[in-house]
Amino acid sequence: MKLQMKRVKYFLSKLIRLPVHIYNEIRFSILESLSKKSVVTYSHSNSERAHRLRYSFSSMLYSLNPALIEKLESFDSMRNESLETATSFKSDLYDLCQINAIVKHFNSSSIIEYGSGASTLLFYDLLNKKMIRKFVSVDESEFWATSTKSIIQSLYPESYSTLSIETCSVIPLDSKAKGINLAYGVIYDFDPNDKFDFIYIDGPELNNKFKFSMDPYVYDLIHNDTIIMIDGRGKTCDELHKNLNQSTTKWLRFNFSYPSDDTLFVSSINPRLELFLEKFSNICN
Repeated sequence: MKLQMKRVKYFLSKLIRLPVHIYNEIRFSILESLSKKSVVTYSHSNSERAHRLRYSFSSMLYSLNPALIEKLESFDSMRNESLETATSFKSDLYDLCQINAIVKHFNSSSIIEYGSGASTLLFYDLLNKKMIRKFVSVDESEFWATSTKSIIQSLYPESYSTLSIETCSVIPLDSKAKGINLAYGVIYDFDPNDKFDFIYIDGPELNNKFKFSMDPYVYDLIHNDTIIMIDGRGKTCDELHKNLNQSTTKWLRFNFSYPSDDTLFVSSINPRLELFLEKFSNICN
């Protein structure tokens, strides 16, 4: 009964958000028409169709790492076995395959993610296979961090090594934010005190009070060859791009094509940029 009520509540929450998604689809279509270039037009109103399409695309990439795909499917199954986590989103295999390919393309060896989940499993798998040297995960929810950590531990019974997910509160931007518009901004109350090759942003949860996050910029986690990937979060993308380009280095913004709503930032002096443009031009613009 409790599980049914959770699912009804989840359905109603999607229904309430539907008008906003339809408005965004119309707005993006107009922007695309006026600018004569592609913009992110991820169809939230047809998310089930988009999800099936992602899985179809992912099946073509299955041969890249079938064992990992199986673990991701197990991750979803184990989440659904628990009443508390049964309404979580399924792993987005299409986006995860893209992340995997981009990390390998740019030879990223240190990764930080904001928001734990299926992406944590992907990054931990790379760490476990010694394909990267450092991985840090940050989450504001101790519940979801613990759930993610325990599932990953059960999926690697023979080779599990310590996975640390930093849990901390989120705080409003303040005067240390180096000239950023402080209104509606938020960061995690955690400074990794390092620079990273790959930064993935899928947290924290945003709302009317906090509309964008700026952790990589505020905590100075970025070097010239850093790759930044953001799941959705249009306001975060806009604010980050604006502030990145205040430096002497130009940062390029790439929007992934439908059915993804991810955005990628690469510096203009990255040595693997030209090859990236050749290799990934069919999935981003």
